Amino acid sequence: MRFKTTIFLLIIFIIMAGIYYFTLEKEEKVEVDPAEKAKEIFNLDADKIQTMTLTKGETTLALEKKDGQWRLAGSDDRELDQMKVDSLAENLATLSATKIIKEEATADDYSQFGLDENATHITFTLTDGKKYEGWVGNSTPIEDGYYFRRAGINTIYKIAGYLGDKFKPDLDSLRERQIFTLTRGEVEEFTVERVDGKNFTIVREEDNWKLVDGPEGIELDQNKVDSFLNNILTAWITTFVDDNPESYNKYGLTKPLLKVTVKGKDKTEMLAYGIATTETTMYAKKIDRPEVFIVTADSKKVFITAEDLKKDSNTEETSEDS
Repeated sequence: MRFKTTIFLLIIFIIMAGIYYFTLEKEEKVEVDPAEKAKEIFNLDADKIQTMTLTKGETTLALEKKDGQWRLAGSDDRELDQMKVDSLAENLATLSATKIIKEEATADDYSQFGLDENATHITFTLTDGKKYEGWVGNSTPIEDGYYFRRAGINTIYKIAGYLGDKFKPDLDSLRERQIFTLTRGEVEEFTVERVDGKNFTIVREEDNWKLVDGPEGIELDQNKVDSFLNNILTAWITTFVDDNPESYNKYGLTKPLLKVTVKGKDKTEMLAYGIATTETTMYAKKIDRPEVFIVTADSKKVFITAEDLKKDSNTEETSEDS
């Protein structure tokens, strides 16, 4: 009986091995469509891109990677959204055309499709020092796309419209718009400083918030504190206004209406709020940075006092009754 079982298992093994072999052999024999291969503009490892420079007319955006982080080249320390810059590098490294417009193109052809001095010029280098170049020309008259050419190849390609837009030297599209990196669960303490002097500090004690600096005799409504803190931490930059203003007065930031300091275990983050620009946005700046921007903020929900966070009397009565 054992002998028959062994023979049966051996037969099953041989059959499965045969299926695997023939499947693998078939996959290896699959050939890439030459027409699709011809549309391949770059086929590189995005992780090896070290620098990227995008130039359009007199506007240049130069990016470099240091210690695994993207930054603006030179001494410019404005913060970048790392995921967006990584996405840009990936788009360049794996760029393919949607259509080949013309092979063996001439200088006249380049001019016709906007691939001359008016084009967006792209250069990027890898960690081994190799340099690659390309140009984004005019948008296509039909469908959504842009004309593109690569240095050293006399072919005019058509690339997807969204890629042509991403390759423009637009710094603001790559800047970091998140303000606070601490989550509500990581916050151990926060302080609110108001222009009218009604300041207060709230700390986390175990799972509850407690007022330690401010009006006496206030019992906090935990849900109200959580809601206020969420409004602060989820503030988002909608518009970059001025990176180095001569004066903060017109933004209401010379003496901010409100300053919020949020502390975690190993990190402190601060934001100053100025004049409201709409019902849901305000001028603001980080305390340690010069840039002025507009953030998502409802002034009625942000510009509050400690009294606004106290537990309602009817809430207390309901708790006692239950």
